[in-house]
Amino acid sequence: MTATRRADVVRRVAQVRERAARVPPSGTGTLPFDISVSMAAVEASREDVPFDTVDPLFTAGFGLQSGD
Repeated sequence: MTATRRADVVRRVAQVRERAARVPPSGTGTLPFDISVSMAAVEASREDVPFDTVDPLFTAGFGLQSGD
């Protein structure tokens, strides 16, 4: 890759980053299951019972909500 090509790539990457920084994040998404706080909590929960985790770090339904 030539020096001119490298400079062009660096400039374009900088432009994309600058544009991305100006666009506010949007979107939605939620967890379909609980996230356990430790491996011990995973091992203690029953695999055939949904939402059986004791004191989960993140519960099912936790996530992003759009500001619209």
